[in-house]
Amino acid sequence: MSSTTLVVFISVIFVLCISPGPNMLLALANGMNSGLRVALFGILGANFGSAILISLVAIGLGSLLTASLELFNILKIVGALYLAWMAYQLWVTKTVPIIVKAQAAQSSRKTFIRAATVSVTNPKGILFLSVFLPQFINTSAPLMPQYLILGSLLIGMDALMMLGYVFLGRRAASLLTSNSLRLLNRICAAIMGVLAIGLASFSRS
Repeated sequence: MSSTTLVVFISVIFVLCISPGPNMLLALANGMNSGLRVALFGILGANFGSAILISLVAIGLGSLLTASLELFNILKIVGALYLAWMAYQLWVTKTVPIIVKAQAAQSSRKTFIRAATVSVTNPKGILFLSVFLPQFINTSAPLMPQYLILGSLLIGMDALMMLGYVFLGRRAASLLTSNSLRLLNRICAAIMGVLAIGLASFSRS
C-alpha cells in the first residue's frame, strides 16, 4: 500500500467522519448530558460497532447483505426504529447542571451498548464500506493486513472526531442555561429523527 493511497484515504475519511451523522450526534448528546467517562464509553461502543462492520466487509459478509434484499430491509428497519427511539429519548432528556451530571449520568455499559447498536444497525454503513474500502485495497497483496490498517485509520479518525463532539457538548453544557441545553438536545433529536426517516426510506439502488 503506497503512501499516496494512505494520504488520499485519510483525507477522505476526515471529511466523512467530521459530518454530523448518528454517531457524532450521539457523542455530542453524551457530552452534554453525561460525564466524560460515560461519553468515552460511548465512543468505544461506536468504534466497536464500526469494527464489526469493517470485519464483516473484510470477510465478505458485506456482499451477502448487499445481495440479500430481505436481510437488508430487516437491518434497515431495525436501524431506523432504533434511531427514532434514540431521538425520542434525547427529546425528553432532562438537562441538569454539569456539576451534578457525574452522579446523574446513565451507566457506562448502557452507553457503550447504545452507541454500538447505533453503529452496527446501519446498513448504509456496511454498503458504504463495501464500496469504499475495496477502492483502496491492492488485490495483488495480502488483503487482511490492508483491511486492518485502513480499518484502524478509519476507527481512529472516527474516535478523534467523536471526542471533539464530546468536548463540544461538555463546553455547551458548562456555558448554556438549562433551557438552551434542552433546545440543543431537541435540535439533535430532530436531526436524528430525520436520519431515521432517511434510513427507513433508503434504497440500495
